[in-house]
Amino acid sequence: MPENEVGHVMDSQRELGEELQVTYILATDPGTEHSGRVIEVHRAAEVRGEEGSTVLVKVTLDDDPAAGAGEQLAAYRHAGAELNARVHCGRRSLGYVLFHDLIAFVQSRILFRL
Repeated sequence: MPENEVGHVMDSQRELGEELQVTYILATDPGTEHSGRVIEVHRAAEVRGEEGSTVLVKVTLDDDPAAGAGEQLAAYRHAGAELNARVHCGRRSLGYVLFHDLIAFVQSRILFRL
């Protein structure tokens, strides 16, 4: 996960006091949405190629009953497979969702220098 987004996950974990839900789509099976739960967020960021500064987020994967007792799903899961994931961090106002990146930019690049 990009380093600048991990604060939202950690804040939500503290607020909700529970494991956050994750939905993801594997590049090897783009037509099927799977789910899991965040179990750990590393405290240190690492630079990973084109992604830039990232933080490792460990997720436990739920079995998908529609996948035939997990057999088909297991065939798509393998180490290094690309995926797109969404961590569900609770409800926020529409203004926050749309403009939080802009607000963070202004705070860090403009107001911080004053």
